[in-house]
Amino acid sequence: MTVRSRTVADMELYCAMPRRLAERVLGELTETPAMAVVRQMLAGESVLLVLCGNAGCGKSIAAAWACAATIGAVYFHASAFEVLRGNGDWTERGSEAWFQKRLRVPLLVIDDWGTEHVGASRWASTRIEQAIIAREAAGLRTIMTTNMLPGDAREKYGERIASRINGDGIGWISLPAIDYRRRE
Repeated sequence: MTVRSRTVADMELYCAMPRRLAERVLGELTETPAMAVVRQMLAGESVLLVLCGNAGCGKSIAAAWACAATIGAVYFHASAFEVLRGNGDWTERGSEAWFQKRLRVPLLVIDDWGTEHVGASRWASTRIEQAIIAREAAGLRTIMTTNMLPGDAREKYGERIASRINGDGIGWISLPAIDYRRRE
């Protein structure tokens, strides 16, 4: 299964996807449990999906594939949310208007949710929470990947976010502990 109509340059420019992921998702991919769930989501069964599992289980590849398969989708690594804080010298790419525009895309991928910097102000995690809430309310699809367990996420982000995830059609999916990287 491949995404044939896009290029690596398209994925980097329009989706903000790292080259290593763009190269992988534009090639032939192995069918994994993560890919099956992402396909369910794209078929309309869900607007909020969390793929949870160990490193190498296919979370990021499946989420990046969904991004490549959805025109107008945007990919963010969770740690990038701290960059959006700016330093008083915001560029167009890091401005509040730029961020708000990204919240309205048809699919937003937040890779490695839970790895964002959590300082005393909780700025980055608050921005992620705002994105989740706004997108869910608007019926816009969001895929998040994480190594956090459901209890860890509930503790870090609170009941409000956990309830939204658990109340969705698919919601939180814990993937099998298979490391596809070691098989390649």
